[in-house]
Amino acid sequence: MRCGTGRSQASRARHGWARALSTGPDATDIGTPRVANLAKVNSTTHHASRAATPRAHRKRVWEQLAAQPRAFTRAHLLEQLGRYGLDQFVSSERLVRVLPGIYVAASWQHSFIARARATSMWVGRHGAVTGSSAARIWGLTDQDPTHVDAIAIPTANARTPPWLRLRRVALPHTTFTKDGVRVVTMADAVIQGWASLPVDRGVGFVIDAIRSGSLDARQLAARLREYPRLTRSRELARLLELLGRGVDSYLEYWARTRVFTGSTFRQCEWQVPVVACGARYVLDMVHRDSGVAVEFDGRQFHSDDGARRRDLERDANLAAEGMVTLRLTYEDIMTRPQWCRDRVLSTIAARLGGRRALPPAS
Repeated sequence: MRCGTGRSQASRARHGWARALSTGPDATDIGTPRVANLAKVNSTTHHASRAATPRAHRKRVWEQLAAQPRAFTRAHLLEQLGRYGLDQFVSSERLVRVLPGIYVAASWQHSFIARARATSMWVGRHGAVTGSSAARIWGLTDQDPTHVDAIAIPTANARTPPWLRLRRVALPHTTFTKDGVRVVTMADAVIQGWASLPVDRGVGFVIDAIRSGSLDARQLAARLREYPRLTRSRELARLLELLGRGVDSYLEYWARTRVFTGSTFRQCEWQVPVVACGARYVLDMVHRDSGVAVEFDGRQFHSDDGARRRDLERDANLAAEGMVTLRLTYEDIMTRPQWCRDRVLSTIAARLGGRRALPPAS
């Protein structure tokens, strides 16, 4: 009689959990499962667990577990599969334990989002995913980080896998749950990401985050004041100042800070709005007296045929207003900066000197 009661309770819990999987929120957003009734099931029920979880049911469960990059607690899986089913899935390497008590389908074990969800489950409400990892969850960047960065309370002393960089500190930041992951705010994510990345990668990371349109340089600068001991805080403040003035790509940042510098280019203006033939443009760099405009053509926005046509029309409209446009590519700026400087200065000198004749062919 007791065995029959145990199987009924396990069956009801199992089927209820399956309905939650198929109709409820993502498994990473489900709270700690209610297993009080299962705890009362005696050892006789465990002997019958193989029969209580038939093969067809395990197949349906597996299809749900493997469908998306989700993470599951051991308690959830025991409810759904029983101990025998869970042991079978783990021994056959279809389920992988990625953190203590946290599992993902083997096909998702290297997925960034699956690892982030597993991390969020493991650290709980007293921890969060941070830095560039949180920025990825927010959609501020489009590249998956190689590691998951997180913070947790100091008592979290378990050994962590190589892909998880965990700082054991108190949680001073406001947090949100996004796509099944507890994360810090957008501004905190960007500032923390800057501190953990090499300088050049950090610059690109911050520029991409602002380019997403979800936050601006002013918001980041205000939040930066709350980080008095941040690594390279002065460099970040300078970068945010430039971004606030209109620099919106890594190529423009490099040109402005590494190529066209010093007193020679002091008369050049940056991010200059103009109207030419009725069309409005913002020019990357302008020497106003000579009428020379310099454009930095990165691969992201100047590579397809439509962009090429727009650039040609823009150059023609500017020429009709008496301006000449020099276009410098990413390769030009990054690999031959002196050539870029020479060409710009020569063009300015020729325009100021009134030279219009073509040079001889030989």
